[in-house]
Order: sequence, then structure tokens, then C-alpha cells
Amino acid sequence: MTIIIISLLLLASLLPHLTFTAHVNVGIVNGNEAKPHSRPYMVSLQTNGQHNCGGFLISDQFVLTAAHCWEKQMILTVVVGAHDLGTHRSEHIGVKSYIPHLKYVSRSMQNDIMLLKLEKKVALNNKVTLISLPKKGEDLGTDTLCSVAGWGTLKTNGQLSDRLMEANVYLMNNKECSYKWGKFFSVSQMMCTHGHGGSCLGDSGGPLVCGDTAVGVTSFGDPDRCNSPKHPEVYTKISTYLPWIRREIETSVDVGIVNGTEAKPHSRPYMVSIQRNNKHKCGGFLVSEQFVMTAAHCYTQGEKLTVVVGAHEYNRGTSMEVKFYHIHPGYESKILLNDIMLLQLHIKVNKTKKVNWISIPKKDKDIKAKTQCSVAGWGKTTTNGAASDKLMEVDVKIIDKKACQKYWGKTYFPSRMVCAGGHPSLHIFLQGDSGDPLLCNSMEVGIVFFSIKGCKYPDISIIQKRLIVNIFDNTNIWEYKYSGYGKYSDPLTFFTLYYIAAIC
Repeated sequence: MTIIIISLLLLASLLPHLTFTAHVNVGIVNGNEAKPHSRPYMVSLQTNGQHNCGGFLISDQFVLTAAHCWEKQMILTVVVGAHDLGTHRSEHIGVKSYIPHLKYVSRSMQNDIMLLKLEKKVALNNKVTLISLPKKGEDLGTDTLCSVAGWGTLKTNGQLSDRLMEANVYLMNNKECSYKWGKFFSVSQMMCTHGHGGSCLGDSGGPLVCGDTAVGVTSFGDPDRCNSPKHPEVYTKISTYLPWIRREIETSVDVGIVNGTEAKPHSRPYMVSIQRNNKHKCGGFLVSEQFVMTAAHCYTQGEKLTVVVGAHEYNRGTSMEVKFYHIHPGYESKILLNDIMLLQLHIKVNKTKKVNWISIPKKDKDIKAKTQCSVAGWGKTTTNGAASDKLMEVDVKIIDKKACQKYWGKTYFPSRMVCAGGHPSLHIFLQGDSGDPLLCNSMEVGIVFFSIKGCKYPDISIIQKRLIVNIFDNTNIWEYKYSGYGKYSDPLTFFTLYYIAAIC
């Protein structure tokens, strides 16, 4: 992750003839004090009570800013409704999720854009409101009058401004900007401005506003001179990133099943939380009044698990003891082959509005590509985070076999596996989601069984491994039949089961 403040000497060593305001010099020069609260979408991004960057509200819970304004482990606070930062009277809100563009490159400032999800929604009023974004494909002509604003320095190497400043600027021709910046300027991703006023240190992340629309995010400029005619100010072009912005907001990152939403309470009455010492360990689902299906790796020899049924918040359901642990005899822990297990409850559950079992397929049948499915669970909210208290859910789609084969290579067997996932930034499962069901067409067809740490491989997120089984209420459940597939004795139901390997 990029470093926010870096010396000119170091930058010069990296780029002998060129460096970026992204790190060192973004603030308003040759501008005027803005009329108080005339730009109610403006926010100040602060660290330890000090202004660091600008940003702007695009929804009641999301701020758009520059990716270089944040580095890993940094804690930002968003100040909304401010004009004079010296008064300390404005509302300070914590950041719940930091969402820099996945392809942001700090050295070249490519894709220098980031969303911040606030810990709570802001109350909109005459001092706090949103700004519109451009429509797809909407480009403005050269010399269009626009404006920039921020609390940055008033001159090169100057002091930060306590009060919000603004300046008029004009859009520059892309060819001229490309000539001045050379290989560091991307016509598709960036835009430039010129004028008497401009940006300097502390204004990174603020909006370039044309009319009443934010069309750019302040990104970089000349390190030696604010508002330099030699190297004009550069902005990330928002219209290029509209699909990314909409997708990230709609999927609302950072909840249990990552990129999901809270499930309607008790809308999935088959879901159970499998716990050890009253702490959530894995998910599972009722397949009969006395059997829970989950992943075999959720159980360690000798430990005692309990099953909580009828819960929306995982610690507020009915806790039930496990009588027998029926692990598939072909389970291989090193490669998670046949990673499936049945938990036989000590007593049968009563069917209610909050507790019920789920249907399973009656015969082996492939799931077509692009089929809409869903998963749910109480897993971790982030890679190193805590489990979600409330049941979360997210939609996924089955992915074409050829794409899955290309991604997984020798580890993928089309006759026995399928892939599923979401959009390129969708991260689905984290620790604690093992054993959760995959639901397609109102029927359970899979079990989450593996999650690679770190959530850094977003393109194809699930592998599913097929196993034909039958279910039966007996301690001697598993026996081998059908050439390597597992089968229950005296079946009540015959179904196809898909194991899932998630890479977040």
C-alpha cells in the first residue's frame, strides 16, 4: 500500500524527472474562501485529528476519495458538515471499510480512486449532503469551467488552511496533458485542468466539480510547484469507474459473508451455527429433524461441538448436543477430499417458523452456467476480523466450466466440479463460513469447505465437488458404492451434493 507522505528526495530517486502531488503537494492555491457550507458534500479525512486529504459524499454512507490517501493499518476519521476545521464543531465519523481500487498502482498513480464506507449513515441537512456523479460516457469539452476545493496548503510548502478554499479551473485538452505528462497520463483514466488557481498539499481526494457534478478526484501534480503550468493538475476520471463504484456500493462490503447483506431474520430456518465453547466455528444446515450437514474439517477428533438452531444472531438460538459425528470414510484432510460430515443430534428438532430442514436434489444434475444461487453464514467480516453476530447472505452465479478450468488448471475436474462466484471484486467466504450451504433454485446443492487466507484472488471464487449420497437415521451411515461415491444405507432421500472451495 502506498505511503501517504514521502520525501521529495525519495520521490526524485524513484522518478528522476517526475513526481506526483499524490504524495506531496495537493492543496488550493490562488483561490478564495468558500461560502460556508456552500459545498456540503465536502469532507475532511483526518488522522489523529489532523487533516490529511479531502473527499466527498456520494451516498449517505460512502465517501469517494483518492486511493493514495490511505495506507494499510492507517485509521482515518471522516469529518462531515465542516467549513472551519479549527472550530472542532463538526461531526466525526469512523470508517468501517476501506475500498481502494483493486488495480491501484502507487508508483504510476493508475486507478487512484477509493471508496470509504462509514460506520454509520450521515444525517443529510443543509450542511451535509451528496454530490451527483456523471452519467456513463458523458465527456466535457476542452476549457469547460469547473472548480476545485479543499483545506490544503495555500502555497507550495505553505500551511494548511483551516477554512475551506475553492478555485476555478478549466479542463485541458487530453493531447496537451498527455504531452506534458508523457507515459504517466492515461486518457481513459485521467483528466487535467489549468487556470490561475489549483490544488496543492492536502487537497488530494477532493472533487473536480463541473456544474453540479463531480467529474474527477484530485490525484497528482508537480511536486516542486503547486498549480504548475509545466505539469498541470491531474484528476482520476470518475466516469471510467462508474461500474466499479456502483458495484462496490451495491454489494456493501465487509459483512459476515463478505460483500453480502444481512438476511431477513429466520428467512433461512435450516441454518445452524456449529459452536465450540459457545463460540461460532462453522456453519451447517438441517437436512432432517435430527441430522445436520457440514464440512468434515469442522470437527477435530475428541472435541465437543454444539449445534445452535433457530438463530438469526448466532448466540440467541436453541443449543443442542451432538450424539454422533459421521465423517465420510474417504475424507482426506490434507487435500480436503470428501470434506463432508453429518452431525446426528441427541434429540430431534421441532419444526417451527424458525427451525426447519431444507430440500436436497433427488437426482444427480449439473447446474447450468450463470445460474443464480446464494450462500449464507456467520463467518468473519474481514480477513482478520471477527465473526458476524447476524446471519449474512450473498448472491453468486455458476461460472462456465472453461473459465473454471483455465483458472484452476489441474486441480479442476469438469466432470466432478463446478465454479461459482461474483463480480471481479467479490470476496465471498472467510473463516467461519465453512459448512455453509449453497442454495440454487430453493434447493441446497453445496457446502463451503475451504477458504484460502487473504482474499486476494477475486476472479473465480468457488470450486464445488460432486458426491452422490443418501441419508439415513443410523449410526452406520457411510458405506462405499458407485465407484468411489459415498452412499447411505436404507435411504430416505437421494441427492447430489456439491462441495465448495472458496478463495474469498
